[in-house]
Amino acid sequence: MVQNLSTIIILIFSGLNLCLGCHSLGSQYDQFSSRRARARGVSSLERTSDNAIDFDYLTSNLPYSANDIRSISSLTPLPNRPFLTVSDGGKLTCNFDDEMEYCSWHNAENTDMKFWKGKLDSESRFDTSRFNSGSSLSFSPDNNFLLAGGEPMVASQTAAIEMEIPCQYGDADVKLDFWTNTLNVDVRYCIAKSGSDFHDCHLLQRVSNPLNFSVPTTADGLKVRIEVLNIDPDSIALIDNLHYNGQICELIDEVVENSLVSIGGTTSSTPSLITGDPSSPTDPTVQKFFEEDSNGIEESETPSSTGIQTITTTAVSTPVSSQVNVKELSFCSALTCSFNDGDSCFYGLSGVGSTDAWSLSDRLIGNRHTGVQRVNLDDQSKVGFAYVGNDTESQEQKIFVAESPKFSLTQDTLLLFDIYIRSVSPTLKVCIDLFDNCPYKSPMARKDKFWRGRQKVTLKEGSRKVASLVCSFEKWGFQVFFVVENVRKHQFLAIDNIRLESVNGSSLC
Repeated sequence: MVQNLSTIIILIFSGLNLCLGCHSLGSQYDQFSSRRARARGVSSLERTSDNAIDFDYLTSNLPYSANDIRSISSLTPLPNRPFLTVSDGGKLTCNFDDEMEYCSWHNAENTDMKFWKGKLDSESRFDTSRFNSGSSLSFSPDNNFLLAGGEPMVASQTAAIEMEIPCQYGDADVKLDFWTNTLNVDVRYCIAKSGSDFHDCHLLQRVSNPLNFSVPTTADGLKVRIEVLNIDPDSIALIDNLHYNGQICELIDEVVENSLVSIGGTTSSTPSLITGDPSSPTDPTVQKFFEEDSNGIEESETPSSTGIQTITTTAVSTPVSSQVNVKELSFCSALTCSFNDGDSCFYGLSGVGSTDAWSLSDRLIGNRHTGVQRVNLDDQSKVGFAYVGNDTESQEQKIFVAESPKFSLTQDTLLLFDIYIRSVSPTLKVCIDLFDNCPYKSPMARKDKFWRGRQKVTLKEGSRKVASLVCSFEKWGFQVFFVVENVRKHQFLAIDNIRLESVNGSSLC
């Protein structure tokens, strides 16, 4: 009799386990919570004045629901198009923590549900144990993440993010952290040729983070999508720490690479753009600066050893004459410039003493180590700056001079500008009137700094006087020269956002 009773009990518990295994985690929580409620004399899972204490005790120990997580998160939209494409310097490794990350992953346009950038509210009293008990996947919500779901809906929906690769040398690995609170949600990746629909999709096994998949070599361009399916009203999905380990490229014709572009009677070689995260280590000499402290030792930099490079044609050299009569320009017009819209204002980009011209760019340029790969935070209206250097041609022994028109001042003035410098050897000097009167020299490069804002040069009141042939004195305006020397192959230096302030810090223009 006892043996039969034991058998019956075992069968009951086995059936209970099988039953629980057939339901989602959300339904399990409902069963557990209702049983615990009845055990404590709580007949309803809705909070009332009669059961308030028991209700709060019960819910404080339950895993967070989808609505709970969404309600304690601050959400900002994730765009439906990339802020910067991969070809323009956009990133494929994204943690979503930096507002200026310029991630190329974006929401798929053809899905009704969208991902949002989420961050837990600082005052939400977030309970880590309640979050961790909601899923077996390890996931850290301490910083920003992508979030979809946790909102009312009539039927299950799909949310997806995607990006486009113009060209990829060798296979690439993509890793991501994923979290969901229910078992019915699926996650998969899809790959398609550029311009084609997604048909080749594969489910990702949610065993442990990070989830991973491979992207094959392509010379013609691929689209990659990460989809989360079956998101219902009780479901929520989080994505973070998207890591792309591969080498982005653009195949170029050797004839084009070695050719010169004719502009206004002058020629200028087009700079190259190398982006992505190489799957094989870059030549060690490229990374010397990034592996050692900046101590004034000059480095020799070379690109990755692969023979496939990238090239853009938007950043070109545009010499401009700056011989404008001082009576025609105020000092504000003569000196201030943001270099946006391909405009050098009144600066001559191939000034007196130049052996080569400065260039203008409306996009990020250069290799990922020493190129101009960050937007100037002090001039965010557009990506525009003046620069020297490129990845395809040696710049040794060349001198770059950008000169202002002549001007005069009625008060002492501060000339301010921003500089981008990531290599040790290039130097920028700002000279007034003469090349031996250069009160400014660029700071030492630092591997933790990109744009260095508010570089200052003091301009004294007055105008320069030059003796004429008849021994009288004629007034001439001052001139400012931006002079760069020692720019080697694969090195860049840029300036931006030239403006004027009074000595007490107020803006003059």
